[in-house]
Amino acid sequence: MLQAVLFDLDNTLANTKEIEEIRERGNYDLLNEETLRNVHAYPKCHDLIVALKEKGVKVGIVTNSARAYAQKVLDHIGLPDFDVIVTYNDVGRKGAKPNPDGILKAVDELELEANENIIYIGDNYKDIVAAYRAKVKPAICSWAHRYPVSQSPSIELSTEYLLDEIDSPENLKLIAELTEEHESFDFSKKRLYFLPVDLSANVVTLKDDMKIFVLGRYFSQKSIDTIEYHHNHKLSKKIAEKNSNENFKAPDYWVDLISHCVEKIPDYHHEFDKYDIVTVIPAKSGRPQRLEDLLSRVQAKLNDSKILFIPDIFEFSKDAGSQKTLAGDERYDSAKSSISVNKSHIDTINGSNILIIDDVITTGATLRVAIELLEALEPSSVKALAIAKTVTIKSLEEKECPECSRMMQIIKRKDSDIYFWGCTGYHEDPQCKNTENYIEKDCPMCGRGMVKKRRRKDGVYFLSCSGYNLEPSCNYSESLD
Repeated sequence: MLQAVLFDLDNTLANTKEIEEIRERGNYDLLNEETLRNVHAYPKCHDLIVALKEKGVKVGIVTNSARAYAQKVLDHIGLPDFDVIVTYNDVGRKGAKPNPDGILKAVDELELEANENIIYIGDNYKDIVAAYRAKVKPAICSWAHRYPVSQSPSIELSTEYLLDEIDSPENLKLIAELTEEHESFDFSKKRLYFLPVDLSANVVTLKDDMKIFVLGRYFSQKSIDTIEYHHNHKLSKKIAEKNSNENFKAPDYWVDLISHCVEKIPDYHHEFDKYDIVTVIPAKSGRPQRLEDLLSRVQAKLNDSKILFIPDIFEFSKDAGSQKTLAGDERYDSAKSSISVNKSHIDTINGSNILIIDDVITTGATLRVAIELLEALEPSSVKALAIAKTVTIKSLEEKECPECSRMMQIIKRKDSDIYFWGCTGYHEDPQCKNTENYIEKDCPMCGRGMVKKRRRKDGVYFLSCSGYNLEPSCNYSESLD
């Protein structure tokens, strides 16, 4: 059962855009009946909070706004009492979101421990990152504002779906993640949760803005904030296997999931009965044709002669390279210069309803270019489907490889609980095998970094100064018991 639902305040429980300047300037004496006249709780929020409390679910607010401001807004909008309210005054500048301190303080005051049966609902990047760092479930709400969110939450929720899943929070997961956990698509499910995403890979709440259906998340290994999620997230590990194994083949349950989506996505838009064309982002020259193989298997499963399954509507130039080390704008420019529409299929596009399948999106640059190329040929509609969207949380611990300038990622050793930095170019051409120790903390004796090690004789872990074989030497160590 859900233990608690925590909310952001501004633009999550109430539309406060009109008093944003008052909040930012700290002029709280200006909050009165006149300035608050257009500030109201979003529809259904009152009933949602009442219903959660009646079910025994704790409710709270964690906001970056000051307590004086928050209290005046709450008194005005008239929501039921909350079990805990944490404001900027309680955590200060260093503890404000995206720092998790406010969420962790609320959890502690509710006498709970952070876990995925606690949901934090917000409306922007800072809210989602704070929830991830606090190890609670981050969500955005479909009932509030209509602004895009760049970070991927665990889920997007309506009041109806949230109340319906109170007793089964394990179902509040994106469908590709549930499918991977079951290693099957044949399991009981009330509905299929996905993230609606626009051409810039932002999560959106309006159907008209949505271009891409995202079925799951992929946790990056480039940040300490996501590495633990990666190793406890089956879909992320499966995608990492795909990235490192040349012989990877999509499991049958991916075929079942994609086949279901090809059939059911038209029902979501109510614009047409079925897709006319289904295609994929193709493999680059010399790379395994995994999505092409997946498409062939989806075609065989559906066995629908009214749908054209075309693996090569798009083609990459022969010199198209990897985009993994490129920034978002660079990825778009790279995709635009390297992908084109196969001339032999141009005549089939006009007036057709088309679905493009991709595996993982980060900035969405390749899908954006693909959709724009097709839309220029006047189809009836173009949508895309991705198995996962990358969750990357920027932190001070991101680093560039000194050998090749690619980004490095944090990797867990196969035989222990020890992490190290490895270059993302290990599986690319040209290959880079550079590795570095992961620094757990600074040595209190000499200031060098301390690294985690394991004694061979008994398997006990400890921290050791990395300066033990340097000049001057430092032999300081600490137990981890």
